[in-house]
Amino acid sequence: MANTMQSGHLLFLVLFLVLPTGIVCPGCSTDVEIPGATSLCFLFSGVGLTFFEANALCEHMSYEPMYADTQDTETNLLSALMIHGVEGDYWLGGNDLFVEGVWYWHDFEYFINQQSYDNWAEGRPVYDKKSNCLYIRFDGSTTMWYDGECSSEKFAVCYN
Repeated sequence: MANTMQSGHLLFLVLFLVLPTGIVCPGCSTDVEIPGATSLCFLFSGVGLTFFEANALCEHMSYEPMYADTQDTETNLLSALMIHGVEGDYWLGGNDLFVEGVWYWHDFEYFINQQSYDNWAEGRPVYDKKSNCLYIRFDGSTTMWYDGECSSEKFAVCYN
């Protein structure tokens, strides 16, 4: 009985730590309004996850890993991050895992290199065999793109 009780508490603790802690839905199911925003809902994890864990969380919650293919999309994401209020690094759904320097979004629909919009920080991306996954750094008022090791832990951001 004690082992079953401990297992139950451990499972609850694991679920509590991994499940998202913030959902911002302008025009969806909350009262949060972002002027001019699309009707995207954003989901944020409460703990750091690897790139692959973040993508799995999005899928598990019936969301998609976030991408920013236009200035408008990133502006909406920035607004949601400001409402969410947690500064830090958030995984976007982009990587160059298959061919170094050829960046694409998680759905393979098109290459980031070929879109007209990007927001890379100065000196990024780094062309090495370690920095293969795309994340966004939110400092409380702005966002910039960075590339990093897929195994490092960052917050997940998903959209629906």
